[in-house]
Amino acid sequence: MKRVNLKRILSYLPEAVVLLVAMYWFVDSLLGASRVNWFMAGVIVVILALLIRRSRVLAVALSVVVGLGSFYMLLAVLSEYHEFPAGDPSGVQLLLTGSLICVSFGIMSVIMPWKYFRQGN
Repeated sequence: MKRVNLKRILSYLPEAVVLLVAMYWFVDSLLGASRVNWFMAGVIVVILALLIRRSRVLAVALSVVVGLGSFYMLLAVLSEYHEFPAGDPSGVQLLLTGSLICVSFGIMSVIMPWKYFRQGN
């Protein structure tokens, strides 16, 4: 029986998370609004192409898109937080949860392309 390398599997965790979020968003817009979200379809295709081809260019492009999207969403969270009254528990909950999600996706966008440059392709 072949031994599974856990470090290798965990190195693809950022791509898997972004792929799952993109697939959820695509299916949600398809079922909820009965329309195709072409941007998410494109993200899904790029992630699958990245996993298959292991291209440095695709890794950097996807990292930039995820990083910029994460920064934009962080600004949106901060904007929404400022609409709550000072000290409101719902506003603090929004700020903590939104910041955690946005920062984690920002970190994933930095980690994602590293393995493609270490492989020496």
